[in-house]
Amino acid sequence: MGFTGLLVLEFVLGMICAKLYLSKKFSYLGYFSLIIGILILPINIFYDSGMDRFYIYGIPDFFIIFGLINVRQTKSRLLVYLGDTSYGIYLVQVFTIPVFYKISSNFLVTLQNDVVSILALIFTIIIGCFLYSLVEKKIGLVINLFIKKSHNASIYVVKVQ
Repeated sequence: MGFTGLLVLEFVLGMICAKLYLSKKFSYLGYFSLIIGILILPINIFYDSGMDRFYIYGIPDFFIIFGLINVRQTKSRLLVYLGDTSYGIYLVQVFTIPVFYKISSNFLVTLQNDVVSILALIFTIIIGCFLYSLVEKKIGLVINLFIKKSHNASIYVVKVQ
């Protein structure tokens, strides 16, 4: 499939997932899809068959994502917090993952690569949450305060005239 291999099919699965979600025809399969994906993913990861990442990660991820968008949403504070931090986690992963692998290459050489990947994910989530709580939330508060003051000032000016 050219220089992209099967990676492009992961994007296609994302489009199929969105199309199915928007059609609402298969929403009743949410929990079933989620369970299938959660069962298949660890089997694929720990049973090294030499298959392309599309089969190991792409297909199970499709089932997991389709399941998650079609199940009832939770009010879990932890999950809501992780959702709030998700963009920050996405932004820092380009830095944290290489740093983690650089450091771990000296200390975690005996661990299977997939276990190291899971640890890198956890490390990235922790750093993303830390930066969200210490930086992003505070910047958001300052911006909101500035907007509120600007809005109140413009109302005040209008009232004076």
